[in-house]
Amino acid sequence: MTSMHDDLNNPATAALWGKVVEGFKYISGSGWENRANYEHFWSLVRHLYKLAYGEKAELPVEYKASLAFMFAGHAGRIRKGIRPRPYFHHILMVVYLAWLLRLPSYLIAAAIHHDDIEDIPKNLGVTDLWVIAELKWLISEPSLETVVNLTNKQHPDGKHAGQMEKMATIHTEEATLKLIDRICNLWDMRRDKPKDFTPDRIRQECTNAQQLADAMPTPAPPEVLALLRISINLLLKENSLTPA
Repeated sequence: MTSMHDDLNNPATAALWGKVVEGFKYISGSGWENRANYEHFWSLVRHLYKLAYGEKAELPVEYKASLAFMFAGHAGRIRKGIRPRPYFHHILMVVYLAWLLRLPSYLIAAAIHHDDIEDIPKNLGVTDLWVIAELKWLISEPSLETVVNLTNKQHPDGKHAGQMEKMATIHTEEATLKLIDRICNLWDMRRDKPKDFTPDRIRQECTNAQQLADAMPTPAPPEVLALLRISINLLLKENSLTPA
């Protein structure tokens, strides 16, 4: 694997990583007590959009209904880790990274809803078919197809095996969004270590993340792969483990 120092010696990659850190730290500084605060949510969204696109940028109307639905569907959920944080913080990290990387609008819509089918039914006591029906009113068919393709399904060999199969068969753009999701997960692991965060678990998470990238028949964009490498190497280094 390319070393973190090699990636960060590239001025463009270093600048991009700097923007990632700025946005993620802003989200991290937003307290868990705001997990059901609607005004706080929109203030956070607008700030992240300006970080990604510039101070004069205004959040497009096309995203507002989707963001409102996502917030309502995940309201009250807490992210796993040693510090309780609103689950929508993770979703906004994925969306912010999609904005920062200038992904097309259909993928940004998919980023907003990427956990809806899997998690909203359990949170609200509805069916996944109900969630899909609601999403049909909110997003385009390509966006919904992406959300469906990224939703984890039960697999006889476990969650990671199912994800590996998908990475080898879904569109490159969809698989890239999955890598972005994983980059955000790795940040969460660095910031709020899970209770069972043993050296073996850390190494396995890093190995799994790299395997997802390697499973893609067509590689993800180089800037996404660079962010993934940096995320993996930082997680290993900060836990006194040798980078792969």
